[in-house]
Amino acid sequence: MVTTREKVYLGVIAVLLLLLGVMAGVWFVGVQQMASDVVVNTLVVANTNTTVGQTNQPSEPEQPQPSTGETLVTWRPAPIEMPPAQLAAKLNVTEDVVFEKENEQGSHFYSVGTVQSGPYTGGDVLVILTPCDGPCFDPMLWRAIIDPVGKRLLNLARYNPTKKDLLGKPASVVVDDLSISIPALELPKNVTMQGSSYHLGLPEYPRTRFLLGTTWESNPDGSVHTVPTSIALRPLGTTTDGQTIFQVEDGGCVVLQRPDFTFDNYDIGLPFQMLSDPELLGITWKNGTVNNAQYNHADYGGCGPTNCYAVRTEEILKPTTRLVEAGKTNNGEIIYGLKDPNDKEYTDFLAASGYGADGHKMTMTELVSGHGIFYWKDPFNRWVRFTRTDFFPQAECGKPVIYLYPEKEMSVHVSVGLKGVMSVSEPAHGAHGWDVIAKTDGTVVNVADGKTYPNLFWEGTGVQYEIPKQGFVIRGTEADTWLTKTLATIGFTARESAEFREFWVPRLPKTPYLF
Repeated sequence: MVTTREKVYLGVIAVLLLLLGVMAGVWFVGVQQMASDVVVNTLVVANTNTTVGQTNQPSEPEQPQPSTGETLVTWRPAPIEMPPAQLAAKLNVTEDVVFEKENEQGSHFYSVGTVQSGPYTGGDVLVILTPCDGPCFDPMLWRAIIDPVGKRLLNLARYNPTKKDLLGKPASVVVDDLSISIPALELPKNVTMQGSSYHLGLPEYPRTRFLLGTTWESNPDGSVHTVPTSIALRPLGTTTDGQTIFQVEDGGCVVLQRPDFTFDNYDIGLPFQMLSDPELLGITWKNGTVNNAQYNHADYGGCGPTNCYAVRTEEILKPTTRLVEAGKTNNGEIIYGLKDPNDKEYTDFLAASGYGADGHKMTMTELVSGHGIFYWKDPFNRWVRFTRTDFFPQAECGKPVIYLYPEKEMSVHVSVGLKGVMSVSEPAHGAHGWDVIAKTDGTVVNVADGKTYPNLFWEGTGVQYEIPKQGFVIRGTEADTWLTKTLATIGFTARESAEFREFWVPRLPKTPYLF
């Protein structure tokens, strides 16, 4: 909390870097042999009197007009990557005309089907992965149809952002078409599992992914090369309308797949979740007490969740020997706890975390009696671990520095609302925060000791951080140069930039790429 006696503009800069040793923004996969079997779905072209694909480029020729009726799409049994030169030839342009910006020239095009009738007969249906030119977690995923007659790349804007939002410099060959509707690409918001009363629901912000991608491997000389990868999906069951429910093997996510090989994650609707708070679970423990704590079903590490569901195999969990009934949900399902109060899972958890909400280090007795960990068998027969949210692993995720920039010198009170333990502060934060005189050059005078400081600095352990969904992918060798340029762009002064880089650059992983 920051309070002032007069109006003040404060520049408070908090920075969190999540560093990964892989490059997430470039994708590659080899061309695969076509199989003979195909799946046919219906593509509906709606009637419209408006001009399709209007842009701000007045010199563009007239946009194609969709026709009424239904158009059949034959979906491929496997996606086939289309080289940029082949796409350019289909559009009757050179490669540099399709995309002008450097990052967009690294796009990968996958043919996932072919239009069988209507105005775009013979045109490929594409899934396109475009590397970001700015913050993002995944490459931009969009869908398009190649118009074989008009030589246009028709962005299926019903399912994607418009080309203006997708591309920095949209080429005239890329045309937005809102009229094309492909029902097979429209996943239901809610589904019911076959043979179960459980429901699955799309989250408020679903994450759409594609089955294919790449990872980076190092060569003996220190250079890197790309290796095609695919996301492994394992069938879990079916919905009442016959759709296959899959699990993403790496992360435990429950997903439904489209015929274009994209998929979205779904949440399992827990009947024992309280309507007032989804993390508050309706459980009565064996001793008769009613649960009043919040729980999460993901594993946590670093600065946030590392998966969708903390699934444990029976081989690893050994439930028959390690688990015991701990209580029941309000719909009658059994909740299991660890039988041995000194189980290694408890000791490992305490070593990595084990802090109470007030920041004190928990004892084994507090962890066990507080039901810090329990297991539940989900409707897919998977063992899922739940952890109390106020017991989540702690982490020191960066160098929190607070800079104050008032319009004129004034007294300011600043306090950090930390759910955890503050290990270092300069000047001393104490129990109630800092009282300082903030100067216009960014320096502060600490009232307690009368000394001048360049900023307010603290370090500590905290909980409930979220994994960033956006970011930048850069070469590891260019980190210092990139930080110097980027920090200046977002408003860091030379002094602030130097302090930031002095802390972070030596601590960056020695990997080919950083996120």
